[in-house]
Amino acid sequence: TDAQLKTLIGRGSGETIQMQFAGDGWLLVQPSEGRVDVAATASGRGLGNLLGG
Repeated sequence: TDAQLKTLIGRGSGETIQMQFAGDGWLLVQPSEGRVDVAATASGRGLGNLLGG
């Protein structure tokens, strides 16, 4: 049983993601355990709106 404090306050998901990218360019990874506004992402108002899309 994982009884750490972060688990009790809802920040202990323990998810691990592996990704591979190839080619020219750059990538910024900014981890966050904050809440995601699912309604904004589902309606297309997420990052696309930020970039004018």
